[in-house]
Amino acid sequence: MRESSHKLWAAICHHALVKPDEPAILHYGSSLETASTWQQLQQEVAQLASRLRHENVSSVALYADNSAAWIIVDLACNLAEITLLPLPGFFSAQQLQHALQTVQVDVIVTDNAAHIAALAPDGFTATEGVCGLEYLVSADRPVNQRRESHPPGVPGGTRKVTFTSGSTGTPKGVCLSAAHLEAVTTSLLDTTASCDIERHLCVLPLATLLENIAGVHAPLRRGAQVIVARESVLGFNGASGFSLPAFLDVLAHCRPNSLILIPQLLEALVLSCDSGWKLPDSLRFIAVGGATVSASLLERAWSHGLLVHEGYGLSECGSVVSLNAPGARRNGSLGRPLPHNRVEIVEGEIVVHGNVFLGYAGDAASWRAADTAATYATGDLGYMDAEGYLHFIGRRKNQLVSSFGRNISPEWIEAELAACAPIAQSIVFGDSRPYCVALIVARHPRISDAQIADSIQQVNATLPDYARIKRWTRLASPLARGTGSDDDLLTSNGRPRRARIEEHFRNEIDALYATSVGAPTSLPQEATSMFYENLQNATEADRQSLVSSEIIRRCMVRDVTLDEYIAFLTQAYHHVKYTVPLLMAVGARLPDHMEWLREAVAEYIKDELGHQEWILNDLAACGADKEAVRHSQPAIATELMVAYAWDMVNRRNPIGFFGMVQVLEGTSVSLADYAADQIKEALGLPERAFTYLRSHGSIDQTHIKYLQELINRFTDPQDQALLIHSTKMFYRLYKGVFDSLIEQTEPVSLTH
Repeated sequence: MRESSHKLWAAICHHALVKPDEPAILHYGSSLETASTWQQLQQEVAQLASRLRHENVSSVALYADNSAAWIIVDLACNLAEITLLPLPGFFSAQQLQHALQTVQVDVIVTDNAAHIAALAPDGFTATEGVCGLEYLVSADRPVNQRRESHPPGVPGGTRKVTFTSGSTGTPKGVCLSAAHLEAVTTSLLDTTASCDIERHLCVLPLATLLENIAGVHAPLRRGAQVIVARESVLGFNGASGFSLPAFLDVLAHCRPNSLILIPQLLEALVLSCDSGWKLPDSLRFIAVGGATVSASLLERAWSHGLLVHEGYGLSECGSVVSLNAPGARRNGSLGRPLPHNRVEIVEGEIVVHGNVFLGYAGDAASWRAADTAATYATGDLGYMDAEGYLHFIGRRKNQLVSSFGRNISPEWIEAELAACAPIAQSIVFGDSRPYCVALIVARHPRISDAQIADSIQQVNATLPDYARIKRWTRLASPLARGTGSDDDLLTSNGRPRRARIEEHFRNEIDALYATSVGAPTSLPQEATSMFYENLQNATEADRQSLVSSEIIRRCMVRDVTLDEYIAFLTQAYHHVKYTVPLLMAVGARLPDHMEWLREAVAEYIKDELGHQEWILNDLAACGADKEAVRHSQPAIATELMVAYAWDMVNRRNPIGFFGMVQVLEGTSVSLADYAADQIKEALGLPERAFTYLRSHGSIDQTHIKYLQELINRFTDPQDQALLIHSTKMFYRLYKGVFDSLIEQTEPVSLTH
């Protein structure tokens, strides 16, 4: 066995000798269980490697969900010096077929034989399975027919072929040597040694090179436990579906020391922390990569105790090139280059020296012998700061040059937009144009245009003038991950195919440049000086106090009881039933100079009629006696809030009531739909039990935009001061209503 591929196996044998009965691989389904002890892992890997050698296998394709069996096959191929082709589960049938045709493997190991065998270029027949997986052998390459030391589609010395999707949508097979993989693993171990990682949870698919090396090889060499779970258990459903509660549940039960995340998952964790989710104190190191991460998102993560370290890498360089190390981290950078390679900037491009790939599968012109002095021009633009930290600017081929000669990286702007809660996707354009525009996909259909505009305005405030988004348009549906077709707008790993997107949305983009920036579809720049923004800023601390209430935090992680939900609906009934009477009183008491507001009040009355009956019907769907609730008395906190509203309208100034509107509708917009999802999951209630929350999550999106326009018309300083005061008071009073729910083991109103 070559020394370069010996370190991982030697480490496993050492751990099997020192701690034979301790868990090496753990599996999480509904509970955490030992899948393989160190001794079992050593035996299972050795047995499979022996079988592969005996059958003269030179190459194996591995197509399966995350499992202990996946790891055993990977390690066995490494031990037997056999080329392994890991196939991602998110690949389309066309992409899988392309990979199999290119590499021409002898054996396929899989948990989905019916699907993968139909895509293979030659007939495959099943023989005795391995580790619970099916073992398919190529029909035209019999076991007793000795093969070359490597398959014909890859260069000599290839230990692993990782297919990475390019901008064309056709995946390219990157061929890596054992020495290269070992060098990256050693660098990662040295760089993270101070973290004392004892348990790693594999979140990304094991076919992902980063998870394979940093999440399996490095922990096993260290002697740490590796936890695996099926993608569905982790909360993933296909290429874009994701259940955050399921993911948080796995974290809570597994209590890992380390994770590897993509930016979207990191953002989900940060949003959970914003909503009160308690971070497991076991986490010591979180690596994030795969796409550009906003510096503001990283700052938010660290403020919650998420010890996130961003890195940079490419499949052609064995995955990780640089990493922010514990104790040597610079926010906004990609860290310092790892010891196994050297990085320099050549005419603005990141160039990696040493330990680069052997070539692409099926492309003999790209093949080269293993050479630690080899060089790879990444095509990425970046720079090194004075302390040796690498910074990423964008892809050279994606760089925009405005009509004023400014160089702009769209990835930079898109990363900042991605850190905004209302925005799920954004694609920035502006090449040879006077300013930048964007196609925007909202995170949820109920997100309003006003919320998107506010987010873009906040991002623009951090950008130089030439990089700001001057106009944007909203797309009706998300851009889906590619399936291998030339018409795909995204690659299979979610990167935008910019030329194709620009062609597909040519009319929309041209329309953004068709009129002046001051046209109605441009950002409301004048809003920066309007009162609504001042109102939000002045009351933000009170809003945060409300949304941080214990009952709201628990609800966001599905820790809620049926009694608590019934109590919430009961108190909602007792204040919502006064909304229309209060609005009528507001309309009656408005002074003549506010006649313009009377029509708006009439519209509110029309929209709010009958909402208390929705709540009673929701209570009935929960099994509560809605008539008993109708005739009950409110909790003290609810009565105080309603009494303050009446006092404000009748004694002080009717416009102060709009502070209550801002609090109730603003809270609905930010929490209603998500809270309904969590309560439904936790309690198993029917959808008809959520009419109030669902409708207010939708209706209040429109109301908030309307309310913003109204509030911006309040120009009198005294009116503005009153509205700020009343909003702050209503936030505090409404928090009291939520706090009172904890004291109720059953709805207070049911006892009357």
